[in-house]
Amino acid sequence: MILSDSSDLLSAVRDQSQRFRSEIDGVMVARIDSEVSEKIEQAMQATINTQHTLLASDDELRRRFILGSITDSEYRAQDAAIVYFSKVWLATAKYFAEAIHREHLALAPQLRAHFENCIKEMVALLEDRKATVRTMTPELVAMQEEALKEHRDGKTEQFLSFEE
Repeated sequence: MILSDSSDLLSAVRDQSQRFRSEIDGVMVARIDSEVSEKIEQAMQATINTQHTLLASDDELRRRFILGSITDSEYRAQDAAIVYFSKVWLATAKYFAEAIHREHLALAPQLRAHFENCIKEMVALLEDRKATVRTMTPELVAMQEEALKEHRDGKTEQFLSFEE
């Protein structure tokens, strides 16, 4: 580029400086986006891990109740806590998913799909829990409690799982 005077030189330097700043800004935005995406993916994985912990806690609670190592009142209190924390988890996860969608964040597709599946799974589990509570008559609840009590007291046949 041939410059005719100092104003052309100044204008060329200014243009080049603007292009350079734009490129730097682009690199910084890409770097920040990458760092933000990495942090969001870490938070997403932690959220998934929390859901897995809730489900494992629910399974363990049910196992302990069936084996008779906890009382009915202990079971009900711990079950209520798991349901409460599951609802809190679900509300938080849905908010997180909406924010990710709203911001059009590019995240690892497999992680995002797994996260969305965890949300669907928790929705289904809580809906099933509600349906079970709604559809069980007091008589059925009493029968279930009596059967569990008889099992704990050794008055029923040994349960054999398919895993054994």
